[in-house]
Amino acid sequence: MTEPLRKKLEEDSFEPEGECLTEFNRLREEAERVEEELECLKNNLKKIKAQTDPDGLVREISQKRKEAEKLGIFKKKEKEGLLSEVELLNRNLKQSRERIRKEEEIIKKKAAEARLKRSNASYFETEWKSKQRDLAREKLNLIEAFFEYRDEFPFGTYQFSYYYNNTAPIQWRIIKREGNKALLISEEALDCRAFSELHTEMTWKSSDIRNWLNTDFLAAAFSSTEQNLIQDTVIPEENVTGTEAPEDCGVTDKVFLLSSEEAELLFTSNEDRQCDATGYARMRGASVYHDHCGWWLRSLNTGSELVQFVSQDGSINKEGTFATSHLSVRPALWIDLWTALTALN
Repeated sequence: MTEPLRKKLEEDSFEPEGECLTEFNRLREEAERVEEELECLKNNLKKIKAQTDPDGLVREISQKRKEAEKLGIFKKKEKEGLLSEVELLNRNLKQSRERIRKEEEIIKKKAAEARLKRSNASYFETEWKSKQRDLAREKLNLIEAFFEYRDEFPFGTYQFSYYYNNTAPIQWRIIKREGNKALLISEEALDCRAFSELHTEMTWKSSDIRNWLNTDFLAAAFSSTEQNLIQDTVIPEENVTGTEAPEDCGVTDKVFLLSSEEAELLFTSNEDRQCDATGYARMRGASVYHDHCGWWLRSLNTGSELVQFVSQDGSINKEGTFATSHLSVRPALWIDLWTALTALN
């Protein structure tokens, strides 16, 4: 389950993506632009040196000075002409060297800017990868610890108190694991309502509570991203009513209630099955005694309007109560924990 993340850490295969990739590309392009400007300046300096030829001027000045020194007193005009040429050449040499000095100063600054730009791009990439490695290690440790020790999982939000629009994260209890998948049931009863509004024989498929769980509750408790993380669950025929119900074979739900068989097998005792109801569920009519409430199961008794439920003491009442009664609701669902943890963290 953690192998993809572990492999990524071992191979150090973290590359910028999304907004980070955009910023990295911007910094890299800036560095490349400055390096191109630096190269143009260097080429321009070569041209200036070739045009002004300061070394050639130095040689020419030296040559003319030697020629002037060789001339005697009778060639004063010629000597003065040569010295005048030397003076002009010295001015040209000075101008050439000043021009070259300025160009070299510009190149020096541009080179420093190029180093800074390259450093910024490199630092950004290094820091981003370092953060991603740290996050990956933290996530890997968290996931491994979660799978080893945790029995609870926060997922979705729902109304929790008497006050309007006072939502809080739903705490789910992991009651069964199958590889990466986990069956969750809410720690507390989240609502209170009738299994069906009509006094008539029914099935889980046709019940009002199933429709509510997979429409109104699903939309209220989970974002579209979270809804996509919930597994579609096929309710086996024998778990629909506890008896043969061919018409309900293959019912597919995202959110459902436990069957009486699941409630018996997936909890260790009556005490383990007991739960409290949220303030909102109490406001909706949940009957609570010593912080324990009764909650619906999805198993129905054949040929009647009676639905089985878990009593306040945690025992399973298989005689059932009328579907129009109002009992607390503990939704259940299957989720891929690995996908959820990596998507939501």
